[in-house]
Amino acid sequence: MRRSRSQSDAADTAFWRLVSAQGGTDARPFVIGNLPEWIETESNSRPELAKTVSIPVALNGQICGERDIDYFRFSAEAGQVIRCDVAARRLGCPLDPHVVLTDKTGQTATCSQDYIGDDPVIVMRAERAGNYLLRISNLSHRGDASFVYRINLEYGPHIRAVFPAIAPRGTTQTVEFLLSDGTDQPVVLQREIVFPDVPAGPFRWQDPSGDLPTVTLWVAEENVLPERESNGAPEHAQRLDGSSRIIGQFGSRMDNDRFTLQSAEQKSWLLICRAFPRWCSTLPAVHVQDVHGSMLASGRRIPGTDDGICRLEWTAPEDGISRIDLRDLRFAAQGGPEFQYLLEVKEALSEFSLEPTSDHFNLKPGESTKIPVRVRRSGGLNSAIDLKLTGLPAEIEFNGARIEPGRNETELILTASETVAGDSFPVQLVGIAEVNGGSLRRVASCPHAGHDTSGRSLGLTHLDHFHLNVVHRPLFRIFCSEAYQYAHRGSVFPYSMQVERLNGFEGEIFVQIGDRQNRDLDGIQMRTVSVEPGQTELLLPIVLPETMAINVQSQSQLYAQAYARLSEADGQSLSFLVQSEK
Repeated sequence: MRRSRSQSDAADTAFWRLVSAQGGTDARPFVIGNLPEWIETESNSRPELAKTVSIPVALNGQICGERDIDYFRFSAEAGQVIRCDVAARRLGCPLDPHVVLTDKTGQTATCSQDYIGDDPVIVMRAERAGNYLLRISNLSHRGDASFVYRINLEYGPHIRAVFPAIAPRGTTQTVEFLLSDGTDQPVVLQREIVFPDVPAGPFRWQDPSGDLPTVTLWVAEENVLPERESNGAPEHAQRLDGSSRIIGQFGSRMDNDRFTLQSAEQKSWLLICRAFPRWCSTLPAVHVQDVHGSMLASGRRIPGTDDGICRLEWTAPEDGISRIDLRDLRFAAQGGPEFQYLLEVKEALSEFSLEPTSDHFNLKPGESTKIPVRVRRSGGLNSAIDLKLTGLPAEIEFNGARIEPGRNETELILTASETVAGDSFPVQLVGIAEVNGGSLRRVASCPHAGHDTSGRSLGLTHLDHFHLNVVHRPLFRIFCSEAYQYAHRGSVFPYSMQVERLNGFEGEIFVQIGDRQNRDLDGIQMRTVSVEPGQTELLLPIVLPETMAINVQSQSQLYAQAYARLSEADGQSLSFLVQSEK
C-alpha cells in the first residue's frame, strides 16, 4: 500500500486495492489514525440501542440498508466543546452523511456546522453535563455495504481556516486561525509560528497551549507574498514584478482581488491558481486584460471536472501591462475567510503532464488492452512526447508510444503472451520531450477512486503509478432460459440452469444464491448445488417460504452465482466466480 499524509491531522493514509483472478479494483484510501478505534455493531438503529463510546474515538460504520440509522452515546461536561469530523465522500463512498447531536431529552443540541468538501464537521458546546446521542444516516433512503463512514469524535474546536498556511522556510509568521466552537459566531486566534528550515512541503504544528488542534502548514522554497487588502479596485491593484506567488483569501462574498503585472513586451506568462490548502472552498475564476479592457486570457475552476487548478497562458501586450482580476466562481453569493487561494504567476516555460484515465487496467493472457492517456501542454510546448513504461513483466509486450506534435491524447497498446501468470503489476508511465536541446522527463499522475465530487480526498489525490492486472482465462459461464415460471409458496422449485465450460476446465463448480439482487427476495432462498466434473446442466433448488404474501409482490427476479477453485502450475490457489448471465 502507498502511504501518504492525510488532510486530517490526526491520521495518515495508505491506499488499498483488491486483485483477483478476474481483475483488480481502483485504489481507495485506508485511514491510519491515532485515536482509539470503534467498529459499529448492529443493532444500534434506535436510541435505546445506542452504543456507548468514550471520547476521543474514531467511529467506523456503515449505513447498510435503505433506512438504516446508527446511534452512539457519549458523555460531556457542561461547557465542553465536542468536534464530530465525518469522512465518507472523501473516501469515495456514496454515503451523503446526515449527522444530528441530541441531548438525553431528545432535543437537538446547539451546534455549528462546516464542511470539508462534501463531508460535514459538526461542533457542539455542551449546555449541561450528561449523556448525548450522535445519530448518523444517509440523506436519501439508499444504503448498502458500500455506504461507509469514519467519524473522529474529539474534544476541541474545528479549525475552519488558517491564514497564511504557507510561508518561506526559516521565517516567523503571524498566523490567524478561524475556529468553530459550537456557538453562532466564529472565534479568531493568532499565533506566532516558526516555519522550520526544512525542504519545501507540509509539516504538523502543535499549539504549545493546547487550545488548538494539531494542524498541517506548509514550508515554501520561494518567497510567498500575502495578498494586500484592499486591492479590489483597479487603482488599488497589487503590483507584481515578474514571477510571483501570492497567498490570498476572499474574505467576504463581495471580495475580489486585482493584480497588475509589468513585463517585457510579447513575453509569455503562465498563471496557476488553486484553492489552498486543497480542501478550502475556493473555486477560482480569473480574467487577464490589457489596460484597454481587451481580454488576454480567461478561465475558471468548475468542481468535479479537473484537478482543482485554474491555468491560463497569455502573451504580454505592447505596453507590457497585464491586469489580473481574481474572484470566486460564486462571487456575490459565497465567501469568507475559508475561501483561500494560492496564485502563482511565472514565465511560461515549456511543460507537460500526463494522466491516464484510471489507476488500474485489466489484461487477459494472449490478448491486448488499450490504455487511454491525456497530456496537458503549457508554455507553447508542441514537440512530440515519447512514452515509456517501467514495471512490466517480460511476458507483456509494449513497444513504446509517441504523442505526436500538437496532439493531446493517445492510447498505449499492451499485449500479453499466452504464458503470462495472473498477477498485479505496479507500472509507472514516463513521458520524455525534447525541449530547447534538452530533455524534459515527467511521470504520469493517476487518479484513484477515493475522492468526493469536488476532488477532495483523505491524503494524496493522485498516484504516481497504475496497476496492470493480468486476469485468468474464463473457466465457465452459467445461464438459464429467463422464462417466467410459477411456483407455490412453501414449495421447493427445481430451476433448470446450464453451465458452459471454457478453456478445458472440467473441475467441480458450486452454484448458490447471488450475493447481490436487484429487488427484495421476500424470504426466498437457494440451496447450494455442486456441479460435478464434466456436468453441464443442473437443477437449482429454490425454496419459497410459507410466509410469502400473495399479491403483495407479484414476481421475484432471482440471480444465482457460481464459483470454482483451482491450483495453478506454480502452486497458486485461485477462486473463480461468475454471476448468472440471465
